[in-house]
Amino acid sequence: LPALCQPSLQTLVDATPDGGTLRLSPGVHAGPVTLSRPIVLEGGGKAIIDGGGKRTVLWVKTGNAVVRGLVLRNSGNSHDQMDAGVAIEGDSNRIEDNVIENALFGIVLKQSKHNLVRRNRIRSKTAELSMRGESVRLWNSIGNRIEDNDIADARDFTLMNSPNNHVSGNS
Repeated sequence: LPALCQPSLQTLVDATPDGGTLRLSPGVHAGPVTLSRPIVLEGGGKAIIDGGGKRTVLWVKTGNAVVRGLVLRNSGNSHDQMDAGVAIEGDSNRIEDNVIENALFGIVLKQSKHNLVRRNRIRSKTAELSMRGESVRLWNSIGNRIEDNDIADARDFTLMNSPNNHVSGNS
């Protein structure tokens, strides 16, 4: 179908039933996008969600969602809004095997519990180090597992008011 006839990525996400799987076709899909229900969003390593330099590329505002095998790129530039590749405001989600690039903040967890963030490749924007965001940022988040992520070119990794998290195997 011509691009004008295809439904938006947000429309496809919203049409996926609870517990359902949305497998994105290879290529570039326009973001930002928000998951507000528990679904599996898969990219097979060949689907790109491009935020177009606006806001957070992918918001996970639910529990029990899975985000896997995507390239998430081109977040906004706002430190105040914490524009990120992925922002999580929910519990028991899995964010795994994604590539996050040209994102001010990599992955932000806000008041979230028992999420698994593993085997992601995280790169910030190309800016002076002090102007980059955190690769991973946890705020008021408990019991999360941050494992085996490949992190570079970001300012730092931050845990604030976030006890009982397991952080291991990250480079």
